[in-house]
Amino acid sequence: AGKSYFQKFRVTVGAELGKQNSATLVRGAEKLAFKVSTDWQPLNFSDSGEAGTALAFAGFGITAPEFQYDDYLHMDVTGKAVIVMRQEPQKDDEKSKFDGKTPTQHSQIVNKAINARNHGAKVMVLVNDLPGQGEEDFLMKFGSLTGPENAGILLVQAKREVVDKWLAPSGKTLAQLQKEIDEKLASQSYYVPDARLDLRVDVRRITAETQNVVGVLRGRDPNLAGEAVVIGAHYDHLGLGERNSLAPSQAGKVHAGADDNASGTSVLLELARALGERKRDLRRSIVFLAFTGEELGLLGSAYYTKNPEWPLEKTAAMINLDMVGRPKDGKLIIGGIGSSPGFKEIVEKANRTGLQVATTAGAFGG
Repeated sequence: AGKSYFQKFRVTVGAELGKQNSATLVRGAEKLAFKVSTDWQPLNFSDSGEAGTALAFAGFGITAPEFQYDDYLHMDVTGKAVIVMRQEPQKDDEKSKFDGKTPTQHSQIVNKAINARNHGAKVMVLVNDLPGQGEEDFLMKFGSLTGPENAGILLVQAKREVVDKWLAPSGKTLAQLQKEIDEKLASQSYYVPDARLDLRVDVRRITAETQNVVGVLRGRDPNLAGEAVVIGAHYDHLGLGERNSLAPSQAGKVHAGADDNASGTSVLLELARALGERKRDLRRSIVFLAFTGEELGLLGSAYYTKNPEWPLEKTAAMINLDMVGRPKDGKLIIGGIGSSPGFKEIVEKANRTGLQVATTAGAFGG
């Protein structure tokens, strides 16, 4: 906008736990108080505030139309506290629709929080799924998560034994519910009867400013120049490798991401150069979007959709360049082909290169 290519926004890089945190379950005349940092604790990108609300179990907290799966199907959780398990269904099943044993974006805590908020929930209570061999039920260290400045929802984690106490009068356990979801790949969500969660969350956030980089080439066709195609690539990687790095011994050193995603960013820049030289031929306008915060939970792209430089209703399509290259035996994999009815035909017409093009329908992931 104006003279700057930078679209600035703030993200949470750290947080401190305030002194006003409390959680009590009220069931009739009975009140069960739970100890912060022992039984439960806020997540660092939680909103701060108070709630006194009914409880609902919402499975893994996932809405995934591409896998015909929705934990919120037939549920109205407006104003409620939703109990959501970590990970995703069938996580140890190689044949699972959820990309086998590879986690999809639906397993990310940020995405679960946004999905709960979008369904009207006031609180999301995260609980570990069934611990595997050698694993234990632990509360994540406060401040260890990266995410948005504020998820816009009260966001806490509770121990399994605590949540099982909440569910006990309904005759259900987390282990049993997870087993049924894994076996049926169908929602087992329900309203927890006769219970109210009284919660106070006090989080003091430490934030930093970052930015997307956005530039526009205007089209020349009088009828189509008002429409734009977004070409995007995330330019962030793992920073100094304090989190998510596969090389923990190198924490504190810059983790350069040649593959993920200097490759996509390079193609973005090359397309800007090449199309800039041929701008007289452009019919639609092109928005070049180098976004940040992808590794922190799709933050830069989410910010852009709320604050678009080009109106979304006039945006015809987006091409996302996330890890471009490493083709083997002339094979190119293009994801997200099912996100628009026109993409399959466009890709088939464009392939005059002799490459073997394999496509995947899902729009999540790279």
